[in-house]
Amino acid sequence: MFLNCHSWFSFKYGVLSPQQLLQQAQASGVQRMVLTDINNTSGVMDFVRLAPGFGVQPAVGIDFRNGALQKFIGIAINNEGFRELNEFLTACSLSGEIKLPEQAPVFQNVFVVYPFTTAPKQLRANEYVGVRHTELNKLLFSALNKTPHKLLALAPVTVSGKTGFNVHRLLRAMDNNTLLTKVPLTEFAQPDEILSSEAEAEKLFASHPQLIINTKKLLQQCHIAFDFHENKNKKTLGL
Repeated sequence: MFLNCHSWFSFKYGVLSPQQLLQQAQASGVQRMVLTDINNTSGVMDFVRLAPGFGVQPAVGIDFRNGALQKFIGIAINNEGFRELNEFLTACSLSGEIKLPEQAPVFQNVFVVYPFTTAPKQLRANEYVGVRHTELNKLLFSALNKTPHKLLALAPVTVSGKTGFNVHRLLRAMDNNTLLTKVPLTEFAQPDEILSSEAEAEKLFASHPQLIINTKKLLQQCHIAFDFHENKNKKTLGL
């Protein structure tokens, strides 16, 4: 269910460490989640290394954004997909300022999830549309409702309660270099971007069970693994 989780490596946006995310997952009985920091993969290694200790099957990706505007989420199906995502992010960053296209490039080992409000009309085989529970009523009157196999339940995670949301708001003010009262609402996450149990999340999408089925099926296909025991310094590699 949780395809879009942010840690504090979503700089000046997320407030939780990878370990805190995993601790909350364990406390809520969440067994699968995707770390998708904004234009960043710095938290991936800690997240993947620590996840088994909290009973979590990790998946990783990137939340691609122009500023605070989400363009799409890339979720690695495997290690090769993780490489593809990082190479794309690097290419977008070479100019010193990330400028993202309206549609994701062609990936071979990546699932792409677009926001409901800005999804392209034509979706590739590996592309989907994420729908928040607050958007379900709008979905009823959308053409996307005719392609239920392309829809996912999107339950972003960014904060941890009222205190965490207030910290998030202050970070957004810092990032915009302005007073908190002058930060546009579009710069903020939603207050409900909190990790809940899967059962609670599923209740929010109970009227559209296909979204839940699609999301679980996608998550089951994503696997990431690194060898944290082998020495990888230049001496060992013979460089």
